[in-house]
Amino acid sequence: REDEQERLITMKSSSISLIYQRSASLPRYLVNLIDSPGHVDFSFEVSSALRLSDGGVVLVDALESVCQQTITVIRQAWEEKVKMSLVINKIDRLPAHFQMSPIDGYNHIKGIIEQVNAIIGSLISTQINVMIANDPKVAATKEEIVAKMEEEYYFVPEKGNVAFTSALDCWGFTIDSYSEFI
Repeated sequence: REDEQERLITMKSSSISLIYQRSASLPRYLVNLIDSPGHVDFSFEVSSALRLSDGGVVLVDALESVCQQTITVIRQAWEEKVKMSLVINKIDRLPAHFQMSPIDGYNHIKGIIEQVNAIIGSLISTQINVMIANDPKVAATKEEIVAKMEEEYYFVPEKGNVAFTSALDCWGFTIDSYSEFI
């Protein structure tokens, strides 16, 4: 849409169907991708898109880190029980924008992942408290349930649920794909 290109933001959800096949010997998958707006003024578009989705991509700008709308989108995905992956975009711009050394860049990206996981941790805690309110016996196994949920829902690059990208330069990788590359 022309108005979106002028403002450099997505204002209306749009979709595209893609075929994904990691290698010729593996099965092909049809992926219906819905691009929904991240801006707070269009949160109803995000809600609608999530209701149609099996999975979601939480995109965090490496320069801006986690914003209020990121928290809202994660909460909406959680409430709709949509499995999420984390994409940290614009990592190529960290050295130039913030004059970061490689270790500073690593720590910055690690901090973004920790921020997102803190949001997930808060949602887990709320859900556990609701479970305990509904069934006080759950309290006896609270730590075990929390550990299991953290294992399932936390973003951990080694698990393959975090990608690092540069949309401008059209590249991206996960820890697994990078290790295969080198």
